[in-house]
Amino acid sequence: ADSGLSDNLVHNRLNFKWFINPNFKLVAEMRNRFIVGDQLRFNPFYAEGLETSNDYFDLSYTIEDKGNYIVHLMMDRLYLQYTLQNLEIKAGRQRINWGISSAWNPNDIFNAFSYFDFDYEERPGSDAVILKYYTGIASSIEIAGNAAENLDEFTGAGLWHINFKNYDFQVLTGISNRNLVIGGGWAGNIKKAGFKGEASYFTPTINALDTTTSLSATISLDYSFKNSLYLNASTLYSSNGTAHPSTLDQVFYYSGNISAKYLSPYLWSVFVQGAYQFHPLIYGGAAVIGYRGNTDLFLGPYMTFSILQSLDFDIFAQILLSEVNEIYRVTTQAYFFRFKYSF
Repeated sequence: ADSGLSDNLVHNRLNFKWFINPNFKLVAEMRNRFIVGDQLRFNPFYAEGLETSNDYFDLSYTIEDKGNYIVHLMMDRLYLQYTLQNLEIKAGRQRINWGISSAWNPNDIFNAFSYFDFDYEERPGSDAVILKYYTGIASSIEIAGNAAENLDEFTGAGLWHINFKNYDFQVLTGISNRNLVIGGGWAGNIKKAGFKGEASYFTPTINALDTTTSLSATISLDYSFKNSLYLNASTLYSSNGTAHPSTLDQVFYYSGNISAKYLSPYLWSVFVQGAYQFHPLIYGGAAVIGYRGNTDLFLGPYMTFSILQSLDFDIFAQILLSEVNEIYRVTTQAYFFRFKYSF
């Protein structure tokens, strides 16, 4: 007989901003979770897994009753921002968002995010310093570096962003975990369709623990119809991937253990998404991810019901299928029900 696991999560987020004066701003945001359920009993390392969003500084606190419940508090944003005319400096835990595309971000070398972690909309941050200087209305130069104990964990890079003929272009270069990295991307339109792409190439330096070179590249098209139908199609090339990755690599991938260098264990990935406003209070859609040379499929349908102006009820499903004897069978399935209250 089939068996399943059930978990319950209360997820609270508190955001604070203090405008000290016209030049200085302090931002502090907390992610607080109370977790009970079956996985706590079957996985003795569940609490340790919650620390993956922590960075150089330990800004989290965990209260754990083994096998019964976990209370996990984390400050995932804590930075001071200084602004003077065209200059902006941020120091502290922050999100350095250099990615462009919606499904995969090869340019997101500081804090890559996983599409499958749908309940973390704010995405993880880095303990870092970033200097941004606006050279024009739609152009800028950024230099950033994160706090690290050694070069194996250090990322430092610069990014140049310009606008040319209604297209946004960016070029980046630097060092990431003892890898020289060079990348770039664009965002624009082909008639009324959005057209985006980005790529990063990693090559190891002397004494690098990981001696493999890697190219991660993605390209995407999206279009919104007048009747609110939204379509998005993307493809990802990951040179270190294979057509048939190991079970362990797949577990890491779907659990969100990725980086800009290793966005997918599959060589080629294809993402297709559709969404529609069925009713002023009902919005839903589905995403499908397939892999060239492999019959594995990921299905991710979702639906959002607006109950009150500040209260939503969401339904998500994450279903993995594999072909066995020319028949697709569900290998893993998870269903999520979420009430979200904004205040």
